Amino acid sequence: MQLNGVDAALWAKHVPSQLTPRAHQVFARLSIDDSMNYQKVKETILASYNLGPQAYLRNFRTMKRTGSMNYVNHLTNMKEIFCPFVEASGITDFDSLFDQMLVEQFLTFTSKREIVRS
Repeated sequence: MQLNGVDAALWAKHVPSQLTPRAHQVFARLSIDDSMNYQKVKETILASYNLGPQAYLRNFRTMKRTGSMNYVNHLTNMKEIFCPFVEASGITDFDSLFDQMLVEQFLTFTSKREIVRS
């Protein structure tokens, strides 16, 4: 949409034709006001697929390079998964990225320690 110079206020009008059947059902349940708000449409559809920061981070951390994939392509794929994590987490600068990574590491360590104690 940005590439074609479409005004952001019109983005929501173009969404329905690009949706999968499942996403279209979610879109159909939105109110008229919400369905005209691209950001609300995007958030609601992503939430229905449970694609929050945790899902993106889990995908990022479990990515593996296959034998036929070169390192450049693998790094590109990693970036394509990490960028949505950053956006979904509301990370806007290095400090917020640093804080997020610290929290993730702390929670990972804490949950593993809790499992060992059980």
